Amino acid sequence: MAKIKITEFGDKYCPPCKAQKPIMKKLRKKHPDWTIKEIDVEKDTGGLADKNNVMTVPTFIVEKDGKKKKWSGGPVGVREMEEIIRGM
Repeated sequence: MAKIKITEFGDKYCPPCKAQKPIMKKLRKKHPDWTIKEIDVEKDTGGLADKNNVMTVPTFIVEKDGKKKKWSGGPVGVREMEEIIRGM
């Protein structure tokens, strides 16, 4: 089975980021074997946003078996996220 890791960079004041929260919750419930992490760029003391060149929120980084894909934009639905991962 593929190892999936999703990191979402967001901000508590960002409307699309707020809209993404219930979607991420559904993904966690549907795919408990996936590692899903949300990082608030305002509280990112570890500098992960800088290390990943995050310029806008929400930004997603998906890793599947060592392959990495990054994109920015509005909220990403459950089906859309699953399709992105399948296409990797």
